[in-house]
Amino acid sequence: MSGLVDSFFGCLPEVALEQYTRRGVSRATIRIDNDRLWPFLERFSVLTQITPEEVDAYVFELEERLSLASVQSYKQTLKTFFNWCVNQGFLQKSPAVHLKPKRRRSARYKAANERDLQVVINGLLGTLNRRKDRRRCVRDLLAFKLALDSGNRLQELARLSTRDMTLALQNPQMATGGVVVYTVPSAPGKKGVVSMRFTEQTAAIYRLWEEIRPGSSRHRIFIALRGKYPGKPLTLNGFTSIFVKRCKQYDVPIYRTHSIRHLKGTKTTDAFNPRVTASLLNISVETAILHYYSEAEQSVLDATAM
Repeated sequence: MSGLVDSFFGCLPEVALEQYTRRGVSRATIRIDNDRLWPFLERFSVLTQITPEEVDAYVFELEERLSLASVQSYKQTLKTFFNWCVNQGFLQKSPAVHLKPKRRRSARYKAANERDLQVVINGLLGTLNRRKDRRRCVRDLLAFKLALDSGNRLQELARLSTRDMTLALQNPQMATGGVVVYTVPSAPGKKGVVSMRFTEQTAAIYRLWEEIRPGSSRHRIFIALRGKYPGKPLTLNGFTSIFVKRCKQYDVPIYRTHSIRHLKGTKTTDAFNPRVTASLLNISVETAILHYYSEAEQSVLDATAM
């Protein structure tokens, strides 16, 4: 059984091309899947001994001690492994064929509510002239505005440097309607270098932040202002806490940067098309269609293709 599992993990990237929507498999995923498989497979000396009843019994054990989301992940790992065994000729039929992991809801339904975000932004704008906590208010307002303008990911926003912003401010561009837009050409992203765009209002808030922020850690825009390490770059958790605390303060649902990203993707697709969304959010057109086209629009496409 050990050699069989080793063979499976040796070709897991190829399996993932079919099973995981062509996203590939990282080393961490291989390690996690291995940890999920072995507690079950080590009970058997022969692969053909495994029956659907044995699989159901294992899933029942998981449900007794794990969350629903974790159980779904285990189910998917089992299905992928046994499907591979069938494809390789080790089994005639998968004992996990009856498992039906629940798919996550479309990201479209996770989008933030723009009116709620505007409540937070207006609240922060109203505090800019106060002396108390002014630095923190300007920093947090900049975080919300950059997230809403650009739709970039958490790590891309949190790791933005002053050099990136300086380069962007040197090259203003004019959008339709006379709105000035700036582009950060080379922000460090999840999959290499990505772009980031923001409006003149956000640029004005950034200029104010540059005037009043502490002089330390000039290479990062978002820095800690309190705690043990004032002036140090914010961690990803620290950056996320900006959104959590401000949403609580203004009594709106808690939205994190990814919810705001989905809002930007939905609005852009509705106003333009998936190709524009893909360019703005630094994703593929296929991903933009999958996540940001409404069901009605997708149904029209499917009906046309019949």
